[in-house]
Parts: sequence; structure tokens; C-alpha cells
Amino acid sequence: MDYVYEKTDALLGFGVKRVRWFFTGSRKAVIASAGSRWITVDWKEAVPSMENIEINLHEILKEK
Repeated sequence: MDYVYEKTDALLGFGVKRVRWFFTGSRKAVIASAGSRWITVDWKEAVPSMENIEINLHEILKEK
């Protein structure tokens, strides 16, 4: 996880507004936004992507 934290900090430091990580083993998502608390959620929860758009990996993978 150290790599994820370091890479996310670097990306946010370069001006990226939001970083999303999806982990297959734990089926968790980490959402990090500049100036906000980082959030960890299960895949079953919708993850904000772009303005007014959310991603729900659980539903997407269920369709396959």
C-alpha cells in the first residue's frame, strides 16, 4: 500500500484533482481528492468518476 499512498500523493501534488484505485483482491476502492479526506469503499458502492457520473464495479462485473 505504500506505493499507492506515495503515487497518489505525487499525482495530487502535480495537480490531479482525483485519483481512484480499484483493488481486485480485497474488492475495495480508494478515492483520493486534493484537499479532502481519502475514502475507502467496497466495490458494491458507487464511486464518483466525473461530474454527475458514478462507477459501480460490482454492477458492471455482474453484467459480464
